[in-house]
Amino acid sequence: MKALVTLVLAALTFASVNAHARYWWEPASAPEQTMIPGATITEYDDSVIIMIEGYDVKSLKQLHSIIAQGLHLPSTYGANFDALYDVLTDPSVVSKRIDLTVISGEYLKQNIGAKNVRKLLDVMNDAQEADPMHMSAMYWQ
Repeated sequence: MKALVTLVLAALTFASVNAHARYWWEPASAPEQTMIPGATITEYDDSVIIMIEGYDVKSLKQLHSIIAQGLHLPSTYGANFDALYDVLTDPSVVSKRIDLTVISGEYLKQNIGAKNVRKLLDVMNDAQEADPMHMSAMYWQ
């Protein structure tokens, strides 16, 4: 299963890198990519992609820590779902476009609970609806 998840992660990263190229024959400049336990963070000049790997996220605290690190949030970030919604919908906090993807969602449910995953998905979807040009969200079982 981890091999399949790794393959999907690589394909999504490749697609996102190529999406930033101006022409198909001209590759985009290399993004800054950081791998931390539970996520891969890819930063461009104008956007940040946070790929949360559900099988590696062991707690709700770790999930919020990943998001805080990926978005370079200050230590005053509340690390709760209300604070997350505020961060995802306020361009003055994070000026870059945010692409938030969760893979291995079933593992994430086992690790942090189905109720917390439902809240996370609600926040992601609400933030995307509030400003689809600033925030996009994907969830993979």
